[in-house]
Amino acid sequence: MTKRQRLLKYLLYILLSILYPFVVMIISIAISGDRLHGMAVGIGLAFLTLNIFFATYLFKSSLVVNSVCGVIVTAISIGIVYFQLTYKIKLQGDMYGVYSAVLAYSLSSLICWELTYQALNKITTSNRHRLKR
Repeated sequence: MTKRQRLLKYLLYILLSILYPFVVMIISIAISGDRLHGMAVGIGLAFLTLNIFFATYLFKSSLVVNSVCGVIVTAISIGIVYFQLTYKIKLQGDMYGVYSAVLAYSLSSLICWELTYQALNKITTSNRHRLKR
């Protein structure tokens, strides 16, 4: 995969990571009837499914490897957002910290995905060289 293709996939991921959780959150709030519980379940479920689908789209590995990568990236990214919200680190003018949380999630998950891509690329490249010998 070229750098340009990967960049386009990351831009699609950023767009989906901003839009998709809000849609799932609204549906989750409507189903549960409780705003806080619906938001918590909806946002976690949205980020998890988004990352698993993105791993399947980005990597040509097995479903198990893609699912594990998606769960790990989700856990790390949500952990960073939780840290950011706990210590009230937010942008100036962001009264509730929502935009800061979305920005922190997008940046941390992109960094995690690039690190995962580089690691899996190195592993598969070294395995190919080892098999040719």
